[in-house]
Amino acid sequence: MSRSKKIKLKGFKTPIWKLCGSDELRPVLQNVCIKDGFVYATDAHVAIKQSLDKFHGLDEESIANLEGKQIHYSVLKELDKYNIVLFKSDCIHAYTDEIIATFNYCKHEYMYPNVDSVIHIELKEKLGEVSFNPRNLVLLSQAMGSTSKTILSFTEVHKAIHVTVDDFTKEENLGILMPLMKN
Repeated sequence: MSRSKKIKLKGFKTPIWKLCGSDELRPVLQNVCIKDGFVYATDAHVAIKQSLDKFHGLDEESIANLEGKQIHYSVLKELDKYNIVLFKSDCIHAYTDEIIATFNYCKHEYMYPNVDSVIHIELKEKLGEVSFNPRNLVLLSQAMGSTSKTILSFTEVHKAIHVTVDDFTKEENLGILMPLMKN
């Protein structure tokens, strides 16, 4: 019998903290930033923007309480352990059946990067799109011995995506990733 994960009430629905940076030289990237009803996370290599109401299901009061706040990734990681998370204006309250905890927002003198401007530039320059199962890419990269870089090469629409890794050529180490068809 498998245990199902308890539904988190009013907290972030995904482990967004995994996209925060850990670089000591850029401590602001260790946080998520909440602005205009969205949560942003970046480590300077990847970035994400998610709607607090449509994606995470937060109510208007929680969204208003979060406006302009930053939350450190270690706090977000800890919040994943709680069933109920409430975002108050001065702190975060988290509950399980046995534990009640309070977490503080970050007080940071550094300006968070303008992730929104980069995302919108990328949206304007969209040339096409492809769907694939990310687990397959991870498995393929691991099997190919990738240690730092996986390269995707697109040849034709709805055709196999060529995958190479690190410093190997296609002749030395080549994989393919089949795209998913749109419904």
